[in-house]
Amino acid sequence: MNSTRKRSTPFSHEHSPPRKTRSRNCTFNKEWLHNPEFKSWLAQTPDNNSARCTVCNKTFGVKFDGIDAVKQHAKGKKHIFAMQCKKKSNIIEKFFPTSRSTDQDVVSATELTQVFHAVQHHHSYLSTDCGMKLNAKLFHDSKLSSKMHLGRTKMESLVSNVLAPYAIHRAVDEIKSSGYFALATDASNKGNRKCFPLAVRYFTKTSGLCDRLLDFYEDPDESATGISNHLIQALQALDLSVSNVIAYTADNASVNYGKTCSVYKKLKAIQPNLIQANCNCHVIHNTAKYALKTLSYDVENLVIKVFNEFSCSAKNVTELKACFDFTHQEYHKVLRHVPTRWLSLFAAVERLLLNWQAIKMYFLECGEENCHTVIWSFIKDQEDGMSSTLTLPECYLFFVHSFMAFFSRSIKTLEKDSLTSPELYSVMLDVQKQLQNRREDHFFGFRVNLDLPKLPNEQQRAFKKEALRCFDRALEYLERWFSFEMSPFKSFSCFDFMSIPTLDDITKACEVLQMNERACSEDLYREFCLLKTAMPAIMQMEDLSCSEKWLEFFKNTEAPNLLCIVQAVLAVPCSNAFVERVFSVMNNLWTDERNRLSLPIVKSELCIRYNLMVPCLQFYDMVIKNRHLLKAVRSNSKYTFKKCNSQPIEE
Repeated sequence: MNSTRKRSTPFSHEHSPPRKTRSRNCTFNKEWLHNPEFKSWLAQTPDNNSARCTVCNKTFGVKFDGIDAVKQHAKGKKHIFAMQCKKKSNIIEKFFPTSRSTDQDVVSATELTQVFHAVQHHHSYLSTDCGMKLNAKLFHDSKLSSKMHLGRTKMESLVSNVLAPYAIHRAVDEIKSSGYFALATDASNKGNRKCFPLAVRYFTKTSGLCDRLLDFYEDPDESATGISNHLIQALQALDLSVSNVIAYTADNASVNYGKTCSVYKKLKAIQPNLIQANCNCHVIHNTAKYALKTLSYDVENLVIKVFNEFSCSAKNVTELKACFDFTHQEYHKVLRHVPTRWLSLFAAVERLLLNWQAIKMYFLECGEENCHTVIWSFIKDQEDGMSSTLTLPECYLFFVHSFMAFFSRSIKTLEKDSLTSPELYSVMLDVQKQLQNRREDHFFGFRVNLDLPKLPNEQQRAFKKEALRCFDRALEYLERWFSFEMSPFKSFSCFDFMSIPTLDDITKACEVLQMNERACSEDLYREFCLLKTAMPAIMQMEDLSCSEKWLEFFKNTEAPNLLCIVQAVLAVPCSNAFVERVFSVMNNLWTDERNRLSLPIVKSELCIRYNLMVPCLQFYDMVIKNRHLLKAVRSNSKYTFKKCNSQPIEE
């Protein structure tokens, strides 16, 4: 039986129901972010049905395929190429801090502290730049080290346009709060360039006694008019008034203190109450030089000639060492004496006496023909044999050593930063009394007084006559340049915290300072009574200096009238040692190895060094809290060629 079948065609759906497709709805799984294969580039999107590749900067769906879609994107050619480029190039985060302000602050504060450290220790900018790159290499696991970059240009900009303005602005604010300050300057050559620093001294009830540097400039004009005009212009540029200058300090050259035309006279025409504060270190030094000119034997020239004999000849030094071995002495290098240095003569003479036996033997072996006449005049009496007692020339040598000893001690006292004007009069009075006592007692030094009677009577008389004349000349010069009776420092001595002053003493000091309105104030007596009550306890604090004792008093006592008087008194300098110290530091940082330094950079480094007197470790703690400094470090305006303005950085 044949049956007829109806074929079904692919297009026939009469008897087959339509197929139902199953749709998947996958969402982003946060566990994918921890997968080592994806975590470096995969990121979640607000839409849970998609994911984002941070390397390709592309968003793709995961709704249907889930993790397979992530794997499929990872196998794509564009993604593989992007990942290869990422591995070859440094990550952008390695060079720049993140958007979080704390990271930016730490990087900025660390960079600025590193610059401050380099300035304080005279490190070159190229050396610091190399050190920063080396740190990034050695400490590669440190994110902070890799984000720090200090090239030479950046360091110069931070020094000149961030740190230096901040240091000067900070000092100026303190000066304005003090009211009174003293000016100090001097001139020094750097090659063929004439440099002048502008230094100030002031006292505040918060910082105490301060010596600061406000400017360091070049000016070939060394006339009184040129110097005074530049000082006035520099003060006006810093918004400081010449009327608040209480004293002017410089060396004792006529251009500074001449009777007719000098810097002091021109400043006094503007500020009639200006005090003449000569450099007393120069006074002491010149007193000794002036007195020693009467001696028949030139000890200063002897020291110079002996040094010249051994300064450039290795052969002479070798022969001298042989003399040391023969006399069983330890070799000590002969010191150089510079006539303009305050303390070099005493140190050179002391070293010469320490080596005297070996040096004397050396020159005796050389003979008169091969020995300088100055040196031979000191040793010719011992040509036939070295004497165990002092000869007449050696008496002069030992006398100069004893004579210079107490001068040297006085200069070291005057050079101290902590020495104040109330203490100056006692120091100068001690020098005067030392000279008077030595003259009256005929004291020429213990060794001289011991061996002098062994010399012939004629030689004794000649030596005593010249030595006593030396004391007379020293007293004459000292009293000419320091008026013990009329000196304002005599009136200031009542503030030295060695004894309780009287009200009359304070009144006399006010008259010297032309502050009569303060002396006539009724409140001054009340403050004077508070001072008398507090002084016995403060005077027992022997470890504190005079200025620190006053600081202790004003921290615990409100005495505005007395504070104004003390600020004026303590602002008067005792010497020009601070300015001389600035020149020494200038020579240390402006060396032949750092010959690319410009004068503005030198000025900036000097102002940073002397106006920011904090250790490097504490400097970081100070900077991290200062929002204005941190903002200035990050700003492009710190670069000279990008600066929009030159406003000082506020604290």
